[in-house]
Amino acid sequence: MHDAYQINQWQGLYTTLGGSAAALAGLLFIAVSIQIRRIAQSPIYRARAWGNTFLIVALVVDAGFVLNSTGRDGPRR
Repeated sequence: MHDAYQINQWQGLYTTLGGSAAALAGLLFIAVSIQIRRIAQSPIYRARAWGNTFLIVALVVDAGFVLNSTGRDGPRR
């Protein structure tokens, strides 16, 4: 089997992806909290804030699924 299909070969990438996306989600939460009035008044800013938050959280969830997945050999230890 090729190395690209072995999930343990991708662990470093998804660990980095999950950590950096979680940090960006935290920074986005702070930025939205600081400018909440401006974001609430503008439908464009609301859409951007929602879309960016959704995409960053989806990256964190994706990395979590990959890092906690089980392969054919059973759960990782």
